[in-house]
Amino acid sequence: CLALGASTGGVNALVELLRELPPEFDPPILVTQHLPRAFMAAFAVQLGEAGRRGGIGAAERMPLARGRIHLAPGEAHGRGAGDAGRTVLRLDRRSAASRISRRCRSSSTAARWAMSA
Repeated sequence: CLALGASTGGVNALVELLRELPPEFDPPILVTQHLPRAFMAAFAVQLGEAGRRGGIGAAERMPLARGRIHLAPGEAHGRGAGDAGRTVLRLDRRSAASRISRRCRSSSTAARWAMSA
């Protein structure tokens, strides 16, 4: 699983990074981007088009699927977690309002994905 996060100024950087990923790179991609709810659906489509794979707005306990870009809600941080033998999205809304905590999210997601791959 590839976990990415950026501040508001990082939207273009995310799009450029996704454009450069080779098509054969197919683990789930989890993106945390703090944007207002009204922009999230369009941004998921934009990320999917840039990455040449499906971009979807993610929800709590949604399975993280290969070859998809999962966009966490703008008011939450996302991480991968185990649930009945599969990796699902878990959302943390407690600390999302003030900052993006990529370190914790990325390490927990990587560890979970490695165990389920």
